[in-house]
Amino acid sequence: MTPTVVMPIRDFDGFTRLAGLLTSPERADLAIELADSVRAAAIAAGLPVHIVSSDAAVRRWADDHDVPVVEDPGGGLDEACEAAIADMTTWLVVHADLPGLDAPTLVGLAEAAASGVVIAPSADGGTNVIGAPHPIRFQFGPGSFHRHLADHPSATVVVDPRTSIEIDTPAHLDGMPATWMPSSLGAR
Repeated sequence: MTPTVVMPIRDFDGFTRLAGLLTSPERADLAIELADSVRAAAIAAGLPVHIVSSDAAVRRWADDHDVPVVEDPGGGLDEACEAAIADMTTWLVVHADLPGLDAPTLVGLAEAAASGVVIAPSADGGTNVIGAPHPIRFQFGPGSFHRHLADHPSATVVVDPRTSIEIDTPAHLDGMPATWMPSSLGAR
């Protein structure tokens, strides 16, 4: 069964830890560019995409791209993801701030999710991608990779820069391959 890519997007006003580098409109442009990139990678991989959000701007963006939206019930990322996968058999939760994510990587993650739990940690020990052919308990936040792995010790773990490098802080921009640098960041 083909997994559905679930992209939780609280809003496009995030990236507050980049406030010293980017203005609010620039951060919004970055968030949209990254979401576009992840959505495009999923489509190129032949995977359906659903967004989970309650934000009006995110919902308009999803509508503009004919992407179904699951209402975020509030309560945080764990609850949002639980709501999104409630009626899905096989799914991949993919964060929308992965500049290097591409279709072949998503195909590999989808294949792994079709047969069991797959987890792709972030470079700092979080969870950037997680998927399964059944519901799980989400435990996002700092150190979430180890919590998810403790719940699913036989999970397939995918360590790949395409899934581990995210953009949340200025430090994440250091050492990022130039080809992955979002155009909205210009030559920084």
